[in-house]
Order: sequence, then structure tokens, then C-alpha cells
Amino acid sequence: MKLVILGGAGVRTVFFTNGVAQKADLMGITELVLFDTDEKKLAIMGALSKYAARKANPALIVSTSLDIREAVSGADYVVTTIRVGYDEGRVIDEDIAMKHGVLGQETTGIGGFSMALRTIPVMKEYCRIIKELAPRAWIFNFTNPSGLVTQALRDAGYDRVLGICDAPSGTKINMAEALGIPAGELKVQFAGLNHLSFVTSVIHHGKELLPELLKDDDFLKKVKEFSMFEPDVIRTIGHLPNEYLYYFFYRNKANQNVKGSQKARGRAVMENNIEMFKALSQMNPETQIEEMLQTYLRFMYNRESTYMVNETNQALAHKPFDGQIPNAEGYAGVMMNYLLTMATGEEREMVLSIPDSVGHFGLKAGDVMEITCRITKEGIVVEERGELSPAAQAVIQSVKAYENLTVEAINTKSVQTAQAALMAHPLIGDYPLAKKLVEDILSAHKTYLGEWNY
Repeated sequence: MKLVILGGAGVRTVFFTNGVAQKADLMGITELVLFDTDEKKLAIMGALSKYAARKANPALIVSTSLDIREAVSGADYVVTTIRVGYDEGRVIDEDIAMKHGVLGQETTGIGGFSMALRTIPVMKEYCRIIKELAPRAWIFNFTNPSGLVTQALRDAGYDRVLGICDAPSGTKINMAEALGIPAGELKVQFAGLNHLSFVTSVIHHGKELLPELLKDDDFLKKVKEFSMFEPDVIRTIGHLPNEYLYYFFYRNKANQNVKGSQKARGRAVMENNIEMFKALSQMNPETQIEEMLQTYLRFMYNRESTYMVNETNQALAHKPFDGQIPNAEGYAGVMMNYLLTMATGEEREMVLSIPDSVGHFGLKAGDVMEITCRITKEGIVVEERGELSPAAQAVIQSVKAYENLTVEAINTKSVQTAQAALMAHPLIGDYPLAKKLVEDILSAHKTYLGEWNY
């Protein structure tokens, strides 16, 4: 079977390829194609990915392509992880955000809104081509803002799109480690939106643990996703939170921390990537491939070790650099759980962003939500959603209204609808501010966005 990654020049592609190669035989994957539009970066990431694959599983065929039609033709599965506007677009978004005193974060903040405007039209075109050349392919969307992009693609009729994110699975693993039990023994129910979900149930050997975990300060401090919140905040909301909820519950503090930092996250990532590709481009993959891999891993370690440090103003715990490709499978692991079930028939639990068929937590039928699902050979079964506190539901409902208005604005190229979307966003919610933000974003990214109408 053929697996394709759109955005194959992305910096995490080596991690992805390594994870796929290790389980390719079990999943029935024989071919992995890395597609991108950046020829130079694709050559570098392609060489490293092929090397990683050879070490893990020489039987897996890894190739690169600059032609989208060639890449996806006959594909069985496609993973999307593209960045329209590159790192420079993220920096522009953060500069606009800082100018207006709002959060620029690239999924939850105004950066996510701007990224959606640039990305969704491109993703719709890619999905059109996939539907033409590989109509039975399942598309795993990891392109950010993942939930919003998935909503737009589902609304456009692409019903074989599943939104994926590695945050919930990573949180579950960290929770199990803090509790001293195997992750496979822990049943964790997530419900909400992508980067805005809450834990509604934690079961171990039939016993519900959530009430006591909410009271356990030591446990909350041990899990890095929860450690950035004061325990009283978690108990006030009534659920264990996704780490991105920090931006909602500490928005003033997050903004102040970003302002006080030497540089915004996007600029730090861009500079790290520039230096990394500069160093890698000076090496010969034919004779220095192991040196290239070690250089790549060092730069990626530097990147990951500064994750959310500026916003939270606290150093996050990271394991020492060991020169090995991380065993953590990230979004590849989420995708692979699905493929393993399809190949073996063994049911698995996954957290996916999919349309809610009925409408829960004040959402309407068809709204894409992030929810724990059971994956079977016959299809996807949504697990029990549990209950969400009124405070949690309020955040979800306002952000979903923002998401739906953003999709409408992109489809109609309506400035007024874009402004309405930001007025609904709980981190904006102000008309003069929304108007200025929309004006600046449309002007800064006119090359990608074209002309909009009132």
C-alpha cells in the first residue's frame, strides 16, 4: 500500500518516516512518498528520511516528489502537514499580533486565523486532486489549525478526512507515567475541539480516577501539560485541560510573557530552521549522512526544548540529548494506530477530529469536534463523551462559532464575516480590534489571499 505525506520537506518528516518504517510491515505499507513544493528542502529531508528508513526497515521504499498528481495517484493513505507562507508567514502573523497586543500563537491565537485563511484554499485543491486520483484514500489532516482546517474540508464534502493531533496521546502517556502504570491500561476520554479539549474521564481497571486526580496536586505537577496551570484553575474548570487552554485561562500572562521575551516563538523557530538547513546544505548526503542526521537531531532538540517556554515563562522538562531519533511517534503514531487496525482488525482507541453526527455540548450536527473514538475494521465508533462543565462548554461554543465563521469568510472572501469571526473569538471579542487585525492580515498576505469583498 502507498502512503503519502504532503509537506514532506517539513522538519518533522524524519521522525514520521522513522515511525512508519518501524511498523510498515505490520501496516502493509510498502511505499512512502514525500511531496513538497520546496525542492531544496525536500532534497535534504528526503535524504535524511531515506537514511532513517533504511536503518529501521530496508524494505520500505521511500521516494520524493514535486508533482502533487504524481505523488497522490493511487494512494491508499495521505497525511497532510503543509505550511502555506512558510515560517516567514508565521513571523508576520506574530508581528501583527504583537502590534495589536494579542496572542499570535499559530493555532489558538490570531496566527491560527491567518494561517487558516492562507491554508484552507490550498488544502481544498489538494483534496480535490486526491479525490480524483485516489478516491478511496483516507486523508489524515495534521495541517494547522487542524480542527478548523478539518471543518472546512468536511464542509466542502471531503468525507474521508480525519483530523489528527498528537497532543492527546502524548498527554495520556504522561498521565500514565505520573501514575506509574502502563499507558495501555489507562482509558482516557477527551472531548472538545482540537487544542481545546478536556478530559472527562480517566478509568483504570474499571475505576474512575478523575475526581481524585483533580484533587491531587502532586499528580498535576508531575504531568507537564497540567503543570503550567495552578491546581485551583483546573479544579475551577472541572476537567484536566489540554495544554493550549493555557492561552485562554492565562491570556494576559501569556501576552505579557511573550512581550517580555527576546523574540516570539515563530521567529525563534524560523531562525533555528534557517541555521539547520544552512548547516545541512553544506554536507554531502552520499558521504556525510550520519553527520547530517546528528546535526538535524541537535537542531530539533533545541527547537523542542524551548516549546511554550516564552508563553509560560517556565522551563519545561526535557530528556538530555542522546543523538537518537526520538521513539515518540507523534502524529505518525496517531495515524499508524488507524492503519494497524485496518491491517490486523485489532480495535484501538484514538482521539480524532470528526463531525459530530448529533450535536453535543451546544454544538450542532456536522460540527467537527475532537473526541475519543474506538477504531474498528468496520469503521469509527465515538466513545461515550462524558459530561463537560458549563465553563468548559462556554469556551468550546464560542471557539466553534469562530471556526464556522472563519470557514464561511474564506469561502465567500467576505471581510465582514472575517471580522465577525474574530469578534466571536474569546481572545479577541472587540470590533475595532477585529477590524484592524483583518485589514493587516489581508494586506500582509495579499500574495496568498488576493482581493476580498465587503
